[in-house]
Amino acid sequence: VIFNKFSFNQFNSSFYFNSKMEKICSNLNDYLIAKKNKNFFLIDLNKIFNIKGLDKCINYRDFSSIKTLYTFDFYRDYVEHITPLILVNNGKAKKVIIFDCDNTLWPGIIGEDGAIDIKKNLKSSIGKFFYQIHNIILDLYKKGVILCICSKNNEKEVCDFMDNNADLLINSNNFVLKKINWNNKHDNILEISKELNLSLDSFVFVDDSEFEINLINNKIPQIKTLLVPSQIYDYPRKLSNLISYFHTTKLTDEDKSRNKSYQNQFQRESSRKDFSNIVEYLKSLDITIDTHIDKISIVNRMSQITQKTNQFNLTTKRYTELEIEEFIQNPKFSLIAISISDNFGSSGVTGLCIIEYLDNNTATLDMIALSCRILGRKIEDAFLDIIIDFLNKKNIKFVYSSFVKTLKNEQVLNYFDNNSFKLIKTSENKKDYKLKLKDYHYNNIDYIKINYDNK
Repeated sequence: VIFNKFSFNQFNSSFYFNSKMEKICSNLNDYLIAKKNKNFFLIDLNKIFNIKGLDKCINYRDFSSIKTLYTFDFYRDYVEHITPLILVNNGKAKKVIIFDCDNTLWPGIIGEDGAIDIKKNLKSSIGKFFYQIHNIILDLYKKGVILCICSKNNEKEVCDFMDNNADLLINSNNFVLKKINWNNKHDNILEISKELNLSLDSFVFVDDSEFEINLINNKIPQIKTLLVPSQIYDYPRKLSNLISYFHTTKLTDEDKSRNKSYQNQFQRESSRKDFSNIVEYLKSLDITIDTHIDKISIVNRMSQITQKTNQFNLTTKRYTELEIEEFIQNPKFSLIAISISDNFGSSGVTGLCIIEYLDNNTATLDMIALSCRILGRKIEDAFLDIIIDFLNKKNIKFVYSSFVKTLKNEQVLNYFDNNSFKLIKTSENKKDYKLKLKDYHYNNIDYIKINYDNK
């Protein structure tokens, strides 16, 4: 639920005394703040008034004649403010931000000005704006936004400058992927998308070149772009405005470690080259799954999984924190979450199954979702073993499930078909299944250790 705070600024008559209107608005807002739940978001209209100016937001003439108070300019800004809330609840929050280097991460061009001159620029009047940019980037890093670089440059020169310069608040280790070469930027970005296994509509691209921005807008229109403004003092504000597109209601442990988790994943893939046999490679990882049953302390993370996971998501249902809490408190539901770790590190809570009990013998799998970061290790098969084992202990005899097709979950099209489920109904975008639990063939992945929650 999105609701506006009450504001008296549109009809404020005094700067020196609190009017009755101001007192009423203040009391109403205090009440809303005290009573609101996790699914209720309050929008402060005064913030838009402060940015745009009241005269550009209010049309008193239309208000007096047809009771339409706000201008179209106001509504455009208002939509920008609420868009991230709508996106995140539909699984469309941004996840990746890609930066150019020269005149984007620092003032000047490495290949022309050299590291010494750029270092001087960082200490100049223009440099303070790039310090603000660095602080914004570090804030995004801490919030779990995936940082990447796409720049036409010499990689060694750029990385040496970033890692041996105390005047920079950021370094090359803050960036999960670096495509620093002389290839077309749209090709590099497509490679980044493939390597991260994330869709392009979750990307933001920042560059100082109007040509490059226009190229990306033309070649990859799904990506949101930001052209570094010619008036550099406006750059931090414009970049800050993008932060809301990476919206998250509450920071989780998985958010804080996301960049490191992706770096660990690339190390895993690199170590794979040392093995000729995929099974031997997977055994070498020492994979462990920890299960969490109806765990209230990870409600926020479970909600995140429903909202952010698109590729390995059988039904692509989206649930708020409040809805997840209600499931946990309702005996007709069970929630199984899993966290993954191996000898390269922990991936955190990265899988979720929501089970609804139809009667004493029958249940349905409302959703199964797994982060793309943990795929390719048979974890998805071990997770289904965990789910079926849990249902057997509950004396469930039959379980129903569905696959609902979206633009992004093609890879799980045959997940149930390959795991003993019987197809009972099919339509253009949906397949319904039924499983008699005694007919289930366990995958028994012997190289994955499972620690069960005894709840």
